[in-house]
Amino acid sequence: SEADFLTYAVPVSGLVTGDNVLAVEIHQRSADSSDIRFDLSLEASFYTGVVTVDTISYGSQVTDISYGRDAESPTIWKQFAESTPGSANTTAEVTSLRFSSREVTIAPRAGFYSSDQIISLSTTEGEIYYTLDGSNPSTSATLYTESFPISATTIVRARVFEAGKVPGPILTSTYIYGESFNGLPIVSAVADPETLFGDEIGIYDNDHEPVRSRMNEVYKKKDAPGHIEFFPVDGSEGFQVNGGFRIGGENNWGSHEQKALNFTLRGKYGDDAIKYDLFPGSNIPVHTAIAFREGGDDWDDAMLRDAMWNTIAEGRLEAETNASRPCVVFLNGEYWGVYNIRSRWDEQWLFEHYGVDNGEYDHIGYGRFTSSSTTLGVENGDLEDWLELLEFIDANDINEVGNWAFVESRVDLDSFIDFIVSESFANNTSWGHNREMWKAHKPGSKWRWFLPDMDRTFKDSGINSNVFDDILKDDALLDRIKNQPTFKARLAQRYAAHIASTFSSARINKIIDSLGATITPELDRHKEKWDGSIDADDQARDLKEIKDYNEERLTEVHDEIDSELSIDSAVDITLAANGSGSFRIEGVEVEAGTLKLFPNLNTTVEAVPAPGFTFVSWEALPGEATTILNFAGPATLTANFIPAGGIVTGGTLASDTTFTLANSPYFVASDLIVPAGTTLDIDPGVVLEMATGRNIRVMGTLDIKGTAGREVIIRGRSNTTWGGLSFEEPLTTSTLTHLIVRDASRGQEPTLYPAGIAGLNADVVIDFLNISGGRGPLFFRGGSTILRDSFVDIPITGDGINIKGGYAETHRTTFLGNNSVDTDAIDYDGVTNGIIKGCRIYNFRGFNSDGIDTGEQCVDILIEGNSIFYNSDKGISVGQGSTVIMRNNLVVGCLQGVGVKDAGSAILVDQNTF
Repeated sequence: SEADFLTYAVPVSGLVTGDNVLAVEIHQRSADSSDIRFDLSLEASFYTGVVTVDTISYGSQVTDISYGRDAESPTIWKQFAESTPGSANTTAEVTSLRFSSREVTIAPRAGFYSSDQIISLSTTEGEIYYTLDGSNPSTSATLYTESFPISATTIVRARVFEAGKVPGPILTSTYIYGESFNGLPIVSAVADPETLFGDEIGIYDNDHEPVRSRMNEVYKKKDAPGHIEFFPVDGSEGFQVNGGFRIGGENNWGSHEQKALNFTLRGKYGDDAIKYDLFPGSNIPVHTAIAFREGGDDWDDAMLRDAMWNTIAEGRLEAETNASRPCVVFLNGEYWGVYNIRSRWDEQWLFEHYGVDNGEYDHIGYGRFTSSSTTLGVENGDLEDWLELLEFIDANDINEVGNWAFVESRVDLDSFIDFIVSESFANNTSWGHNREMWKAHKPGSKWRWFLPDMDRTFKDSGINSNVFDDILKDDALLDRIKNQPTFKARLAQRYAAHIASTFSSARINKIIDSLGATITPELDRHKEKWDGSIDADDQARDLKEIKDYNEERLTEVHDEIDSELSIDSAVDITLAANGSGSFRIEGVEVEAGTLKLFPNLNTTVEAVPAPGFTFVSWEALPGEATTILNFAGPATLTANFIPAGGIVTGGTLASDTTFTLANSPYFVASDLIVPAGTTLDIDPGVVLEMATGRNIRVMGTLDIKGTAGREVIIRGRSNTTWGGLSFEEPLTTSTLTHLIVRDASRGQEPTLYPAGIAGLNADVVIDFLNISGGRGPLFFRGGSTILRDSFVDIPITGDGINIKGGYAETHRTTFLGNNSVDTDAIDYDGVTNGIIKGCRIYNFRGFNSDGIDTGEQCVDILIEGNSIFYNSDKGISVGQGSTVIMRNNLVVGCLQGVGVKDAGSAILVDQNTF
């Protein structure tokens, strides 16, 4: 097999002094056997001595600054501002790596123009060199001496060079002429043309590379350092970042001229992350990698089949998908057509979605990591846990309750089932080499499944395929557990529920029409650019194919399920509701109505009351809201719901409003907005239950008036994650007293409000807050923030309270940490005369975690009377030119009691105990 190697020891007696030639002859096993992949390597077992030809010792280096011999005095080694591979070292010397040249300032700003513009570049020191073709500026580029005009789409790239210093950062600014958005954001992608299209190192065509079957990694694993600028449709400010481009696509990268591009933020290119709400509604503000996908195998069909799965899965499937957003790309100023921006499953993605820290997870799979549908590979972590799971199943009877419980403790069965359902319902003929799973390295975590590369789903050519049969036989885990009775029943009934709900004609047609319409206006121009792709007429035909496939599949899939699983044929089950509510079948939400389920299988059914209602009983059946039923044949199941009291609320308040205990609980079904000039008072004991993803947005005044024993509670309905409480530049002071917050994540604009409670230029006084069970607890930028007598639990990486600018006081508050990296209890940046007093800080054990961190030129922060216990790094950190007074604090079990760093930082330490 490919993993087996023959080792042959070359006898010393056969070697001679000087050069030796080793000849190896290989043959196929038979005339029709597979082509040979021959990997040969030599490894020395021992050597008799070393002859040093030349050596050089050097200190720390800086990216893109070469170190070499002086062309005129070869015995002298120097740092050079510009590399000259293959040529003499003649460029300017860098005398100190500590100092970089200035930045370039440009006017007007990048964007869309319809008339000629005059471009002005400026800097305080040094010379500016610039290019207009996307290439990196060097001293051989154009020296800037005066403003210059542009009248067509142009990429301006400029850089400052100062004598003896490292060249400054490259400024990139795109000016797009005569274009309109057509409903899609525009992305300008820029990289040096030589790294994109050059004969020697260009990544796009790879004409310089030999073609070798199944060896696409040769072509794809090279970076073209570059830059992207994102222009939103509404004209608001987007973002621009530096990163690295790679060619994307597993097998289709060479099948058409428009190629997928992966873009990764690798700090060495200047930026660590995209901090922007790139996928509205996702509540994910940070991305370290994205992809520009051209449609893959669906490029010349609908350009939608893979991208639509994120919407299909939303709120329905427990399998992971990539967020998607269509755009138009200009590559080095040239129109490059329609792409889908996609999130990527990297370390940051898992942190943002699941709070997995610091790469502590296994990510394994077939295909992308091994180019094989039968060989497991590793993206991150290792295979140990997965293989142990399979070995346990092989060695034990999983029909025994305890053994099956162990399997359930290691596998998220709903995620696995939803992977099976998605691949088989849509007949993804490339499922075998598109399987990926992940599991966090922490107690209680379970294996979950991704849905990669779904381009070959919902195709009329696959309607007669039976991928379900293939998966049942060929998937290592499913083959082992498919006959376990509990699993078989859940697989069959959850599949049936998805058929009735997730893949219903009305839902799928709505998704296809909506997503397809977003790119339709751009497709005619797209096809003009890329012959062989699709225009609007082609798209209409292909979208109809997807909907027709779904309609036909719904008529036959139940028969396929009962045949493959050897169970009885599905029967009609009618779900009825007296009052307002819906149902869940094996965890899948379905509305009242008739669906098909399989008889004689234990089935978990849940009655789900609508906001403002409660479940009372089943008609003519015993049991709680969640019950296990076994249908012998067609049946009707009726749930009784009655009003539960409370009020359903949301939307923008029209006038001053009070939430009272008598009307509690309040069910917040849509974003609750307190506009400027309006006050929302919340009385003691009131409970707000937030719908998933909903927010409380305050532009006016919020007064929460809880008391001891009658706290106000804001939590997710049924413990689901909601958005956040955000104070959005209000003109009045808000007060939060005796408030309990659970299940919060981030505000409606997560880049501005990245915590459960967040504010921008807001004055907020918080007393007796208890916040835990969500994501980042507290973040305020500008304004005035006072936090007293509170409890803050930090569940994942992020600060307990982060204050940027403005004024802040934190008194007598307890902060409970965790083992996550880069997590501080209290982080003040740019705060003047702030106070941190009488707080208790416990167990911030992750790498680079401090009790109190002051930075960005804080001025005279008083840190007094605090107790700081067991942090991995510093009890108190002072940096970036900050000044601190530290008085009467207790610091125990920290790597460093106090750390003072960076020029201008200072601390007065008075009567502290370490």
